[in-house]
Amino acid sequence: MSASDKVRLLYGWWVRTITFFLPEIPMFQIFRGWLYSFAMKSCGKNFKVSANVILNRLEKLEVGDNVYFASGCFVAGGGDITVGKNVLFGPNVNIAAANHKFDEESFISGYVFGEVIVNDNCWIGGNCSLLMGTNIPKASIVGAGSVCNKNYLTPFSLIAGVPARIIKDIRTKS
Repeated sequence: MSASDKVRLLYGWWVRTITFFLPEIPMFQIFRGWLYSFAMKSCGKNFKVSANVILNRLEKLEVGDNVYFASGCFVAGGGDITVGKNVLFGPNVNIAAANHKFDEESFISGYVFGEVIVNDNCWIGGNCSLLMGTNIPKASIVGAGSVCNKNYLTPFSLIAGVPARIIKDIRTKS
């Protein structure tokens, strides 16, 4: 990890610490998002972050306009994380763009990095995990408690389960 990455890590910790006591109202959520934006790869307008969200590796995080991270979300970079416009993350969502590497003896030897993409107009339900290699298509819903680990190709999908799979097209009635 480079010196600038360490500074960004400390900056994220500083933002979380000095804003933790602020009330959970949109004005302060936007303020918190604005503070985080200075260390991020890119950040759109109206980025809202709840108080006890942990955003690690800000230099690998891109978010579009109108993105909201609810209480308890944990974002662990390493690899790139891209979030489109108008995306809502429910409480306790985990996003991991890295994984431990196995070296024939243990998992402590290092990491492998990947990418996580959440496209425009998605809703990620509470307690979901988005693992390295996940690509959520536009205008999709990820059901609460799901574990996503691959590229889901069909837009307007309900994605749910462990491991998650496409359940149905949300544009149809039934």
